[in-house]
Amino acid sequence: MYRNVILEFLTNKHLVLSQNGYFRMTICELGCNYSDTLLKIVNKSDDVNVYNITEPRIYQKSYDFSILESTIIMMLIEMKTEITFNKSELSFELLDPYYLKDLQELDFSSIQITPIMENDEIVGAVIVYYNLENGKVKFTNNELIKLLNNLKNDREMDYLSIVESKITKLNENYYLCIKGSNVYLNDLLKNKFKFSTNCVSLKDANIKKKVNAFISKHGVKKFKQDDLMVYYIEKEKTVKPKIDNDLLALYNINNHDLGEDFSYIMIRKSPLNTLPKELEVISFWLNGFNDINYKLYEYNGKNEKVTLDMMKSTYNIECSGKGSKEEASFNKEMEYLGKNYLLTCNPHTKLFNRHSAQR
Repeated sequence: MYRNVILEFLTNKHLVLSQNGYFRMTICELGCNYSDTLLKIVNKSDDVNVYNITEPRIYQKSYDFSILESTIIMMLIEMKTEITFNKSELSFELLDPYYLKDLQELDFSSIQITPIMENDEIVGAVIVYYNLENGKVKFTNNELIKLLNNLKNDREMDYLSIVESKITKLNENYYLCIKGSNVYLNDLLKNKFKFSTNCVSLKDANIKKKVNAFISKHGVKKFKQDDLMVYYIEKEKTVKPKIDNDLLALYNINNHDLGEDFSYIMIRKSPLNTLPKELEVISFWLNGFNDINYKLYEYNGKNEKVTLDMMKSTYNIECSGKGSKEEASFNKEMEYLGKNYLLTCNPHTKLFNRHSAQR
């Protein structure tokens, strides 16, 4: 928690701060680069994090950078140097960055605002309120940069633990988080996909293909965390069964990773076994058109639309009528010999006989 990070920082400064009459401190973090972590796709880079310390209490707020207008932080950004003054010297309105109140309304005798610099830019500030006039303590930029980095790392670990707490058997799971076109993958999944980073973009066609294949895989679970959609699956459920040939037992069909763009699957009943339950369902689906739907077709006065609607609502069998054109919905981009093609089809199942117009 950020509390422990800040208390550790204060421990090294507490004696000299107390000697100068310190009683309150505000730490401002102006935006943050989260590099290759989950917060990179969650937080906006210009979010401001403000920590207010009145020991033993420590509180935190986050808001948009625009809120800092009219605060003492904007004065610091313009001057780019440390600011100190006594409250008695303040003759105009200037807001503090935590309460967003006029400093003249706050109880203090003197104040010190120290910029935190990185690459000649102000990335944060430490504001110290003293109950003595002319209060001032020496801060090095290195120790303040370390403080911001520790707060950032703590925030990253905190948010990651919230997400991961909802995933069982964490060390044995692949998972990814999606927000808009941005995706974060845990190390296991990143390595499986052979990506170089944990944070990737769906704007890349190859990445989008792999991500979509993962989230549609049988057995993948999902939940929502804030603006994120999280998808995960136990690693063991993605392991291919060990087989010595191309035959795959029907009960293992969901372990087929369909890694190729196109796969041909043939299901055959063994003469040595009774019909598996799964195959009975498939057999019913295929034979249902002749055994059941012909009767529905006659029952409905050979009305094709009514029959097809009844097949869908009663048996969850969906097929197109004659003349249907589903090319716009059923298509797939493919690459062959260096050229791109659009493969289209008009999916249908002929009813009753091989030359039937009912499909």
